[in-house]
Amino acid sequence: MPKALWELKDILRAGGSVEVDARNLATWELKDLARVATEGGGMLIVNNADVKATWELKDIARAGRGRVIFRGLR
Repeated sequence: MPKALWELKDILRAGGSVEVDARNLATWELKDLARVATEGGGMLIVNNADVKATWELKDIARAGRGRVIFRGLR
């Protein structure tokens, strides 16, 4: 069962790492999750990152300050 955005944020705040699909989330949602990952020390893993433009990935990376992993880039 997919988790709601607030549930993913709670997991990240608790120090957990979360793996999500970039096809299912808007860029603003990914940025928000990345920012929250910095609070708890967890990692945000973004699969299928190639569906987002480079400028979007850079914005997400800036928000996560080293707490984001992009998968699926070609």
